[in-house]
Amino acid sequence: MILKIKKSYFWFIILKFLIVPIFDFIWKNIINIHGRLLNFLWFYKKKNFFYNLNQAKPIYKLENIQELKNLATKILSVCDKNFLKKVEEEIKTPTYGWINESNDGEDKYFAQLFDRLDEDTKNEIIKFASSDLMISTASNYLKVFPILSKVALTYHIPRNYEKQRGAMMFHKDEFGYKSMDIFIAINDIDSETGPFKTVTTKFDFLGPFARIYDEDKSMIRGNRGKIKNEVINKKKINEISIEGKSGTAILIDSFKCYHAGGHCKSKPRILLRILYGTVDNLSLPSIDIMNKTTSSYLNINMNYREDKFKKFFFDKRSIFFNNKKLSKFLYQFIRIFCLKF
Repeated sequence: MILKIKKSYFWFIILKFLIVPIFDFIWKNIINIHGRLLNFLWFYKKKNFFYNLNQAKPIYKLENIQELKNLATKILSVCDKNFLKKVEEEIKTPTYGWINESNDGEDKYFAQLFDRLDEDTKNEIIKFASSDLMISTASNYLKVFPILSKVALTYHIPRNYEKQRGAMMFHKDEFGYKSMDIFIAINDIDSETGPFKTVTTKFDFLGPFARIYDEDKSMIRGNRGKIKNEVINKKKINEISIEGKSGTAILIDSFKCYHAGGHCKSKPRILLRILYGTVDNLSLPSIDIMNKTTSSYLNINMNYREDKFKKFFFDKRSIFFNNKKLSKFLYQFIRIFCLKF
């Protein structure tokens, strides 16, 4: 009965004209009031050059951007054959008991690289992530000033290709109401290298308040809640792939749009992901954890503490969301009231 209501046109109208607008207003003007005020101040200072990701266009592909090419080249210079050979050997060494079962044991297919980089390369990544261009792009999309929430450099290899699993399957990231990610191809990406893909659907404007009902119901951690290709193919309007030369990128709201990647067929890939979030996001780590990523850059840029914008971007946390209980409550609210399509 409840599922039938949540799949109905009546429920769509209730969400579109009542629940989502009210939630959006509260999210921007109460939950993220500090970020909202900084957003106005930031653009008052005429920092109005940005990539125009917006509600009508929540996916934006970037190609032939010299700054992205330079960053990818810098990272590739560190990730040489010997470097990647050691990482691949580690991936192929069986491990068991990981929280994400889809990347465990004989099915393990990717590893994190960021912590293995030299300090100079790490600093270049953080410098790019905290540039006025990227902050303006995230701030314009979110309508509140962003917080650096995640920096991940991952190496994916072909392994058990016939077994599509975990992030290889389409999904929305279940961490909150709104975010902005940039995914950057570090090596050349084609159909053989498990390209990052994202799709548009009829109800994207509802964000996480709309979910495909035919989800994976298995108890395998990492697979549950994901969407199989045959299902997404029936629901999608358009598909955008990161396929292209090194430095090609996609801007996306990963809480809003279905996406997948890492399903490498015959060649490996390296992908950089930078997530811009807000105080209520479940994915926002503690400052101590985030400092492991940013400390080197901040130690040589100590003046950031005197800049209210950069201090917010790197350090902002809310006492109301520190234990994540309120964040979980907000996301459960979204899950309870979401449209099923």
